[in-house]
Amino acid sequence: PAGFVCDPNGREEASKNMQDFGVHSNRLSGTLPSNECLANRSSDARLQIFYASNNLISGTIPAGFVCDPNGREEASKNMQDFGVHSNRLSGTLPSNECLANRSSDARLQIFYASNNLISGTIPAGFVCD
Repeated sequence: PAGFVCDPNGREEASKNMQDFGVHSNRLSGTLPSNECLANRSSDARLQIFYASNNLISGTIPAGFVCDPNGREEASKNMQDFGVHSNRLSGTLPSNECLANRSSDARLQIFYASNNLISGTIPAGFVCD
C-alpha cells in the first residue's frame, strides 16, 4: 500500500517519519505509489531508503521517488538509496527536467533499476547537472 511512503488521501503528515522501506525478494505485484501520492509527502519527509527489488512489480518508476515533477525541490531530497531491480517495470527513467528540480542538497547516491523492461535513454541529470 502506498500509505507506507505517502498518503493517497493527501495528508502530508501521515508518512513523514518513514526512513527505511524494504520489501525486496518477495512476490509483491502491482505498481509503485503514484506521483500524485508522492507529491503529497511533507517537505519534512524522511524516506531515505526504498528497496523493492526481486518482486513482480510492474508499471513505471514514478519520478517522485528521486525528484518532484511538480517542481518542489524539497520533496525528495532525503532519498539516498532507491532499488527496484529485477521486477517487471517499464517506461522511461525520470526526465532531465524533473531531475533539474532536485534540491541542491539532494542525497541520492544509489539508483538500481537493472533487470527490468525500461527503455529510452539515461537522462544526463543522473550523472551531472
